[in-house]
Amino acid sequence: MIRQNSVKYSPESTPHAGETLLDYLESYGWTQKELAQRTDLTPKTVSEICSGKAPISPRTALALEKVFERPARFWLGLQRLYDEYDARRLEEASIGPWLECSTERADEASAGRLEGCT
Repeated sequence: MIRQNSVKYSPESTPHAGETLLDYLESYGWTQKELAQRTDLTPKTVSEICSGKAPISPRTALALEKVFERPARFWLGLQRLYDEYDARRLEEASIGPWLECSTERADEASAGRLEGCT
């Protein structure tokens, strides 16, 4: 029998991988343009990643691995964590009203006064 974990990990926020990339740029003293030149990425790509508008792709992770000496899995892991957080946030936002409605309906049904959700 498989036992399911009852503890749900739910961080309040998770930074985009671009925030970590900005930290690396600062510690190395590089500009986004310099990083683009060192990695053969376009300045637009670097800018969009740093601003959280674009994800770190496997190709980008390999390029970052070469210049920062951090494995590609590090960069991809940061991106995966952010993607998972963002997906959960969007899911909770879309089902939140339905959960509230179902809780109200369950309470009304147990009290004998079942009505529709507004």
